[in-house]
Amino acid sequence: MIGVTGASGFIGEAVMDRLGERGVPLDLRRLDAAGLSKVMEDLHAVIHLAGPLPGSAPDEVIEEATVHLARQVVAAAEAHPHLALVLASTIRVHAPQEDPIDVHVEPRPFDGYGRGKARAEGCFAAAGGADRHVAIVRLSSVQGIDLNKQARGLVGTFARQAASGCLRVMGDGLAVKDLVHVNVVASHLVRLADAREHGVHLHVLGGVRCTVLEVANAVTKRTGASVEHGAPAEGELSACFSVAVHDEEALMAFVDEALSTV
Repeated sequence: MIGVTGASGFIGEAVMDRLGERGVPLDLRRLDAAGLSKVMEDLHAVIHLAGPLPGSAPDEVIEEATVHLARQVVAAAEAHPHLALVLASTIRVHAPQEDPIDVHVEPRPFDGYGRGKARAEGCFAAAGGADRHVAIVRLSSVQGIDLNKQARGLVGTFARQAASGCLRVMGDGLAVKDLVHVNVVASHLVRLADAREHGVHLHVLGGVRCTVLEVANAVTKRTGASVEHGAPAEGELSACFSVAVHDEEALMAFVDEALSTV
């Protein structure tokens, strides 16, 4: 059995769907330390997804809440040294940069969300040992369809805007994005939770490398909507992992899936 924090979120829903009867939702708002540790007795792994989203609160609030939840999971796992721990981290532990990012690049977070995730990585890494498998996975920009049939992520936003006939691109649209499908993310996290490795392992998970404007143009190619440029977005990350590839066909697949829900 595998426990999942944040099981009701976008990625969490996909993970739970992938796990089926093997998935156990862990509500960190309802379980105290003793209760969480008790549930862990029947698990062989925990996938930690719970946490605030970027922009959902002031930077310092997001950072401290993210760290608090990570510490909550790690503390409860102390009594279970063979329990595998998988942390979903983020590309936002890195600062905006032109060069593709690989697993060896040191984090330089530029906002509270990135700083919180970087500190959460430290919490999980410290919990690794001879008997425990810890996997830290830095995810890029997750796209796809949630269980309510809503398209999520940048592609989903543009698909919904296309219904009004105009896409709104912030700035020149040249910020680089790295799009990965939520189903790919879910499969990867579950595979790592089932792994029988020991020690701490750091992973990056990327997909399709593109610019914001390329995403917008792909949507207009299908819909005929126009593109309107606005003021540059504050705090936008322009970055991609070295494993991401520029694949126009894969980008159009993201777009077609999102448009099918509008």
